Amino acid sequence: MSSFGPGSRFGPYEVVSPLGAGGMGQVYRAVDTRLGRDVALKVLLSESSRDTARFRRFEAEARSTAALSHRNIVSVYDVGEEEGGTPYIVSELMPGGTLTDLLARAPLPSKKILDLAIGIAEGLAAAHGQGIVHRDLKPDNILMAADGTPKIADFGLAKHFRPASDPEGSHLTTLPDERTKEGTVLGTVGYMSPEQAQGLAVDFRSDQFSFGSILYEMATGKRAFQRASSVQTLAAIVQEEPEPIESINSRIPAPLTWVIERCLAKDPSERYASTLDLARELVNLRVRAPESRGEEPKSPAARRRRKELTRWGLAASALLVGLAAGLVIRGREGRAPGSAPLMRLNLAFPEGESPVLDPDTTNGLAMSPDGSRLVYVGWHTSGRALYVRSLDQLDAKLIPGTEGAMNPFFSPDGEWVGFGTDRDLKKVSLSGGKPLTLCDTPIWRGASWGADGTIVFSPSGNTSLLRISEKGGKPSPLTTLNPGKGEATHRWPHFLPGGKMALFTIHDLSGDYEKARIGVVSTETGQTRILLEGGSDARYLPGGYLIYLRAATLFGVRFDPKRLEVIGAPVPVLDGVFASRTGGVANYAFSETGSLVYRALDPRELERELAWVDRKGGARVLTDARRLYLDLRFSPDGRRLAVVAGEPGSRSRILIYDLARNSFEQLISGSLDGDPVWSPDGKRIAFSSDRSGSRNLFVVPADLSAPPEQLTNVNTWPWALSWFPDGRKLLVTDSPSSQSRNLAELSLEDDRKPRILSASPSQTLHGRLSPDGKWMTYDSNESGRFEVYVAPYPGPGGRLQISSNGGSEPVWSPDGREVVFRSDSKLMVAAVETHPELRAAAPKMLFETPFEAFDISPDGQHFVIVRSAHPDLPPPPLTVVLGWSGDLERRLNVRK
Repeated sequence: MSSFGPGSRFGPYEVVSPLGAGGMGQVYRAVDTRLGRDVALKVLLSESSRDTARFRRFEAEARSTAALSHRNIVSVYDVGEEEGGTPYIVSELMPGGTLTDLLARAPLPSKKILDLAIGIAEGLAAAHGQGIVHRDLKPDNILMAADGTPKIADFGLAKHFRPASDPEGSHLTTLPDERTKEGTVLGTVGYMSPEQAQGLAVDFRSDQFSFGSILYEMATGKRAFQRASSVQTLAAIVQEEPEPIESINSRIPAPLTWVIERCLAKDPSERYASTLDLARELVNLRVRAPESRGEEPKSPAARRRRKELTRWGLAASALLVGLAAGLVIRGREGRAPGSAPLMRLNLAFPEGESPVLDPDTTNGLAMSPDGSRLVYVGWHTSGRALYVRSLDQLDAKLIPGTEGAMNPFFSPDGEWVGFGTDRDLKKVSLSGGKPLTLCDTPIWRGASWGADGTIVFSPSGNTSLLRISEKGGKPSPLTTLNPGKGEATHRWPHFLPGGKMALFTIHDLSGDYEKARIGVVSTETGQTRILLEGGSDARYLPGGYLIYLRAATLFGVRFDPKRLEVIGAPVPVLDGVFASRTGGVANYAFSETGSLVYRALDPRELERELAWVDRKGGARVLTDARRLYLDLRFSPDGRRLAVVAGEPGSRSRILIYDLARNSFEQLISGSLDGDPVWSPDGKRIAFSSDRSGSRNLFVVPADLSAPPEQLTNVNTWPWALSWFPDGRKLLVTDSPSSQSRNLAELSLEDDRKPRILSASPSQTLHGRLSPDGKWMTYDSNESGRFEVYVAPYPGPGGRLQISSNGGSEPVWSPDGREVVFRSDSKLMVAAVETHPELRAAAPKMLFETPFEAFDISPDGQHFVIVRSAHPDLPPPPLTVVLGWSGDLERRLNVRK
């Protein structure tokens, strides 16, 4: 079920009316038909129940809360699963709203604050006594009973720890906590503890800090660490103290203020040794504390306690002043004046929502100008899509209608996100609504949105920059390639302040982006100039810096955006960034506030292996040699594989793997080589390479008896796809325009110029000839997404769509009776008949497993796939660095 209404049933519970969202699910008022009582029914909606991470958090909430029985914790009556697999939790109905609602009505008197604080603290102490840390304590999760009793709810992020009273671990354990590896930030910004904000391990004292933040808000009417953006709030939690309570509300008793300040201690060891002690101190305060700060406690014991606390307070103040002075001195020595403190935190992602950050072609990451939101390309049920994540929220939200998105970029006001698909440039409002198409041109190599509403983008890998209005229309050229100066591509544009000048990368497509150049172009005149030699993907960081990529390292250099001059020598500022192997782009972004977000590279991610797989998915590793394998092709006799392997930097080579001998031989190397295709007799291999300066086609004897021979001399980036049965022609893909790639045939006997078989504005990236050479199978995105087709060669005749729900990289079976293709991580097969007419059966799945490339063996019953050598690596986090501009200034040894 995906929606519910009055009368919907979950076991014996009948829905009455919706109450709103709650944590991982939707909450409804329901009636228990057996007992006739009203209850709260929390349902994990079907879209989320299919998400493993969300389901486990929902299950954790159910198990944690159901095991707790306390008057200040919401009681759970039942946990179940509706027919069809929708899980639910049944708990007591809380008609009094939330603490948030109560705080919004009017300032609370001290006695009311203490009454509420004692109830919350006692409920929290009960949870801690059972070894459960809440980790998301906030006013929204404090529910109010009809009589005003506060009750803690929503244990979806609960974590188990072993309390001191339970050395043998006999108490309840929650689900294994795979979400909280060090460096992972979970919780709600504004109520996190410093250790949560930094992704460190937490225990019950973290809840005390969150509780202190709630008490501060109850006492003052404002949040303790509220700042203009979530990233600034995180920094304040770690680095700053809240405004003194007495300066906001002088009627709060001093002892209560001291309790709050102790809960808000940055060092967990300075908080309470147990939450039960905290609750007991609050009870004592309610009995003894006066309503007004100006009144003295009446009992002698209370007066003695006040004097003792005052003495300790004065001593602590003196100590803090000394410490603060030392910190200021050290700060001035190690950080430029006025720069923000440096803090790093990691953002983890639920399973199935990790960013799709392609190491070869695109940047799937963008940060809003104010640093409060991230947009990234993540996995969706139908493939890639855009997600937006506020840094003060745990979960990301799917942006509807963005399926197939790539290269997101923000508008200057941060309210819109532009993005590309395989064939369109679009924009979508983060406030809601359907994406709007600006033009039918893709943005394969980046885009940027200027302050005047101009969008500059690069449509493909071998074109100049285009420009278009944010309102849409027909793109117009902004730059012009100059092949005589080694310019084969202009890509990765980024506007400078003012929106009149844009940085971009210039390259000859030789494969080595360490030799690329960084230029700047005027959007008014089109004039360009070179700023830097030896780098790519440059961005401007407010404060006067250029940041750019060289290999897997970000470099920084001072830059004057008015005079367009680089000042001083570049220095490395960040190593190990997840960067493109062949595209010259890194997965990083920063905001105008000086915050950086990037994806670090785990070297294990680049280790892949070859596996032998049967039609049912049974697999075995083919060789222990692990490399960055990219592509492969069987020889006609099935004894050898031509394998493309990535090399350091942006190079690749073609290897020959002998299956019988279990050994590799290097075929060719020294450049960016790929797309190997065996001739029908197995004696030659056609391939693409940039060894001549631009991407072209070559052929080489498989036994290396002669050097590679260049077949083409064009600037349209042809790819080798398939040999014709007679060995005299090749099926290739070619780019007749910057917006399309089409199938073409290349004769090895005439002028050797690709001849387009059928011009189309769409992208056709893969094609194979049938064994008899009379049919072609290929993929195309002309329908809006890639699908697999079969068509007669050379025609005439109609084509037939083979895939039904997306597909790519089709391959004929050796007998020509099947077409095998991929659909995300699934390998599909469709039976095909060509006589007496072209017909195809519905596709069926052979097996499902993550893989990068595949080919079918000559017996038609086995496959070799390229897959990760470490499939169990956790989804990679994104690292957010607050105050990074100050750190950069320190590295460049600059003083303003």
